[in-house]
Amino acid sequence: MDAKPVGVCAADFDGDGTNDLAVTFLTPGGSIVWRGSASGLGREGLLRPCGDYPLPPLALPRGSFGASGKAAQLALCSRSTKVLEIASPFSTGAPAPITLEHVPRAMASGIVQGHAWLAIACDDKRLEVLREGGASPEPWSISGLYPRCALISEELSAVLVGFQDSESIEAYASPSAAPIGKLELGGMPRDMAVIDIDSDGDLELVVAGGKHELWIFGLSKPGGARAWFETGAPAVWQAGAIPLQLAVADFDADTKPDLAVLHHYDLSVRLLTKLSTAGPGVTSSLYAGQTPVGFAAFEGDGDARMDIVVANRDTKGLGILPGDGAGALIAGTSVALGKFPNALAATSAGQVKQGGLRLVALNSKSNDVSAVVLEAGKLRGLAGVACGGEPHAPQIAELDGKSGLDVLLLGTGPRGAQLLMMRGDAAGKLESPAVLELGGAASDLALIDVDQDGKLELAICDPAAASVKLCESAAARCESLGLNAAASLEVPSAPCALAAIELDGDAASELACVLGAPGERVGVAWLEPRRGGDGKLALTELGFTPLRGAPIDAVASDLNADGRIDLAVLVLDGPTTPGGTWFAMLRGPGGPADFWVSPAILTGSRPHRIAAADLDGDGRAEIFVAAQDSHLVNAWTPTGAASARAFDAKPWDDLGAGRGPLDLALCDVDGDGVLDLCVVNGFSDDLSVLHGRAGVKAK
Repeated sequence: MDAKPVGVCAADFDGDGTNDLAVTFLTPGGSIVWRGSASGLGREGLLRPCGDYPLPPLALPRGSFGASGKAAQLALCSRSTKVLEIASPFSTGAPAPITLEHVPRAMASGIVQGHAWLAIACDDKRLEVLREGGASPEPWSISGLYPRCALISEELSAVLVGFQDSESIEAYASPSAAPIGKLELGGMPRDMAVIDIDSDGDLELVVAGGKHELWIFGLSKPGGARAWFETGAPAVWQAGAIPLQLAVADFDADTKPDLAVLHHYDLSVRLLTKLSTAGPGVTSSLYAGQTPVGFAAFEGDGDARMDIVVANRDTKGLGILPGDGAGALIAGTSVALGKFPNALAATSAGQVKQGGLRLVALNSKSNDVSAVVLEAGKLRGLAGVACGGEPHAPQIAELDGKSGLDVLLLGTGPRGAQLLMMRGDAAGKLESPAVLELGGAASDLALIDVDQDGKLELAICDPAAASVKLCESAAARCESLGLNAAASLEVPSAPCALAAIELDGDAASELACVLGAPGERVGVAWLEPRRGGDGKLALTELGFTPLRGAPIDAVASDLNADGRIDLAVLVLDGPTTPGGTWFAMLRGPGGPADFWVSPAILTGSRPHRIAAADLDGDGRAEIFVAAQDSHLVNAWTPTGAASARAFDAKPWDDLGAGRGPLDLALCDVDGDGVLDLCVVNGFSDDLSVLHGRAGVKAK
């Protein structure tokens, strides 16, 4: 459903013993429920419309409000229509609506004296309490103008309401009486939960709110829930920036409840385990995705480990963070880098045997290069090596004939563009760079073996001069003689990226030169590097394919399993716009420059880089795009028969990597024979590795 989620809840709505998942959407208002099973959530959810701007969905106690057996009912309540609906998500019958007099702001459910209650805190100092078996809610008076959260206490037979205006919690036990207790917080409450923290058999009240507080009431005090309202300051735990929601579950499988906290400002889920009066014994945190608005703890894949699902508003999706059963969430490996990493290069399968180096990241604010190595089965980032201003376009290759892989990249100096070469040793440690002054501008480079002699020639594109230069292999070692007799070719427009691609059936690669916008030509120029009869390098254009928008990047791979290499091109809607798409450019039956362009495929906001590899062994490469502003990686699997004039791709669920993903690469970084997805995140200054699934062989 193309709408922004409000919140999410998990419960067994069909009574089969496994958790199902429900989410509500702002507008058009509605809910989607996915059926769970021992093998995970179903791919197709059941849509139920409701009024616009609903509250987060609420699962009612199992077997209550007309539910059969151990199933739970789902409560939906619209702030626009003020209509409450209670129904089984998988039933075909229409629920009987209940219209409220005032705008609902928060819902809670629970068991009081053996019967289920549903409480709805509304505007205009009104609390609506629906008791199981009742035909309509009872109106209760409350004191605050802006209720923010609610909770039902079985022990107190009361409804607790948190108020934004008074920054307090009040407990109500009857329709018109004064509250039986009040808690002054000194900050706005956002959610409440009850949990036995000190293992004394009594439940403590946890309130999330303020800037970064968790207030704990009743800790180390006898008397149960009555102790929440005794005099004395509550215990205060620092939870991280803007705690938004709480969830209670056993995340470390020690049979004791743990606490999960969703944070709005720092976009994280924090697990607090091994709880005691001294605080959490173990704390772990994981990125929650862009604009998280709600989350739920659930066991959704039959592995008996508690997972977390997060509703992300602006990306219009849900993110699932699997639990490891030991008190942490799993999203892969994270490696700290320098400041604002924005470019990444990975070793190929053939290069892995040449040393410990696996990846290099360029950090544009700290102006250094981070090498990531594999040591004793673990990834580690080495100290950054200074490289000068504006580093970009990294490549990993064997360039000096010595043990260890080397790194080549572009930068900018006082006299214009520079080529930098860093020698690496067998352990992956990089030396300070040798520098070759290029002058002018340089947007990208490519290494290709023009004459198949084992020495890599160097191609560099210059957007200022609208040209591509082909240099001798010595240039790749930053030796100035490599620039002598270099071949240069004008490519009208602004060449911004190069991709090696085999076009004519021989062993040597050709070049796809991406021409950006604005300019005389926008699209891809197909170039042939060669060595003439006189031994000199030459570069010619074989043809040109126009594209819409502003192309920024390209990757070559077989996209339709016809045995020939195609090109996937990443394109912005315009030079300064955040919207993006990518095109599949498939080989046609004609000459080497005959390509058919597919319809545009939408990406996330502000796409930055594109990568491709065949993960499932079907001959078609999967496509991945780093979407900077969405904080996600988009992914697609090509589908359909091999054809030069047809293409379709099935999107994956978006992948959460880190904040501000700017570049990505597919590489078997851990040596298990499976490709991993590696992403550098400019906003969180780190590398995320999403490990490939066992059984999918690296190509």
